[in-house]
Amino acid sequence: MKVLVYNELNPKTIPGFAKLQSYLEDDDFKSADVKKVGDNLYRARLNQRDRLLFSIYRHQEQNYALILEFIKNHAYQNSRFLRQVCIIDEDKIPVIHKPDEAGDKALVYLNPGHNSFNLLDKIISFDDRQQSIYDLQPPLIVIGSAGSGKTALTLEKMKQAVGDVLYVTQSAYLVKNSRDLYYAHHYDNPDQQIDFLSFQEFLESIRVPAGKPITFQAFQQWFSRHRNGQLKDGHKLFEEFRGVITGPATDKSWLSREDYLNLGVKESIFLAE
Repeated sequence: MKVLVYNELNPKTIPGFAKLQSYLEDDDFKSADVKKVGDNLYRARLNQRDRLLFSIYRHQEQNYALILEFIKNHAYQNSRFLRQVCIIDEDKIPVIHKPDEAGDKALVYLNPGHNSFNLLDKIISFDDRQQSIYDLQPPLIVIGSAGSGKTALTLEKMKQAVGDVLYVTQSAYLVKNSRDLYYAHHYDNPDQQIDFLSFQEFLESIRVPAGKPITFQAFQQWFSRHRNGQLKDGHKLFEEFRGVITGPATDKSWLSREDYLNLGVKESIFLAE
């Protein structure tokens, strides 16, 4: 089987890693002293005291051992991935002799050119373009369509930050979802302090603004009463007002007619005419 390492681990700091890796690559679970300790969680013996925690997945008929955690001195109680286990008695767990005795969970996508993986609520393997963005140093702007991996990239990139970090988005739902993804599997980074806020919450942390932002439902009711000409899509018009006409300018509340007409093709939802 092939061995992939969690990107937060440094194999060079793990004693006996190279030898254990060769055992797993040869499917020699007996020499690696592999035992199952959880749902798709296995431990292998590095030395008399230390253990390595991994999961087994399949992709295109190939087994992969995904190295998750270095466990020092049998301290299973401190494991991110074994929080639900109080005590593990290794002497009472039989050794698995071959990968066939393990699970058969599949990975939807795996980049064959990478020897590592990322992890949020699930295993993440970046394609070459995503990885090139991940490797960039901030400040940077990530642009992509829905489902292109922007959120996963952003959250994984945030893990590299030190100190105070702020995550802001328009959607209150996305705030909760992103927070849950970030802290999945009990992730903890003592070098940072992160606030996940909606844009409204962020504004109110500075000063509570007068009035309240218009909702799309209210805008759609107004639009339905006054719709005419070529503007038939209320959602596009709403986004044009919110994101273009009133969005980018920092020195004024909205763009003037002249400024708006001078926008480039990619700066507006609508064509010039």
